[in-house]
Amino acid sequence: MGPQFNRSTCAATTPAAFFITARDLQRTIATPHAPRVFDVRRRQAFDADTQVIPGARWQDSMACTRWGAERPLGQPMVVACVHGHNVSQLAASTLRRMGHHARVLQGGVEGWKAQGGLMVAKAPGLGPLDADRPPRDPSGPTPRSSGPDVDIISPLGPSLADVACLWLLIRFVAPDAQVQFVDAAQVGAVGEECGAYALPVVRKAGDAGANADHRAGGGSCVDGHAPATSTFDTLLERLDLRARALTTLAAIVRGAAAEAAGIARVHAGFARLAQGDDAALLRCGLALFDGLFAEAQEREDTAVAPASAHVRG
Repeated sequence: MGPQFNRSTCAATTPAAFFITARDLQRTIATPHAPRVFDVRRRQAFDADTQVIPGARWQDSMACTRWGAERPLGQPMVVACVHGHNVSQLAASTLRRMGHHARVLQGGVEGWKAQGGLMVAKAPGLGPLDADRPPRDPSGPTPRSSGPDVDIISPLGPSLADVACLWLLIRFVAPDAQVQFVDAAQVGAVGEECGAYALPVVRKAGDAGANADHRAGGGSCVDGHAPATSTFDTLLERLDLRARALTTLAAIVRGAAAEAAGIARVHAGFARLAQGDDAALLRCGLALFDGLFAEAQEREDTAVAPASAHVRG
């Protein structure tokens, strides 16, 4: 009898399943179902670049059996080297043999850039969120230390601007980040204590509490006027994120967009429903900004399409 082939196994090893195009990966960026992206460029190439693909973390391709064993098997992965050749293909093949759903970014990081893929500045100083730090294993304790399993410290009763910043960091920088909430006055101290990134808290005199949406620079109107910038704007600049849809969100967070007041009321409603459960409030906020970002992207695509058709004509 000749060799027997499992039809599903054969299908899984086709080029279409082994690679993912830049276009297909771009569609998943900043969505809840985005795959985990691992930048496996050789260290010298990684260090020479100032940017990474959104959400990507550097890992040693030659140690993928070690870090692959720390990742949950059901989580889709994309590995990217410089051009999508030997380095990433060897890593992906090894990860797939371990049972992971791993694919190679076709064309690698350079192909991604050539096709206009969004990039994020490494922005050192984000503590455990830095792109060259080992990502947290969501299925077990962090290998970084024996301290609390936390990556970001946020004020209790997060404001709309706080939630926006957390959404930006989780969707574009560190998808596995764990958030803990403390009194606004202790955010910096707690972050330093456990080595986590402390969300910037800028308060004006007379601020009534950590859950107030009118913290200075927080993104809502102060004395009837929208602030010139917000903490969300600051993070966008620091991460060098230039997507037009994010500029639209920044205007909402700052209180300068027509729909800003309505979005603030939605957040206030979520806060009321959460009844002090800040983790639940964050989950609602992530869904809110996922929707706002998707809608802003759709509007951008709709605006670009007719212009492109006109040029072709």
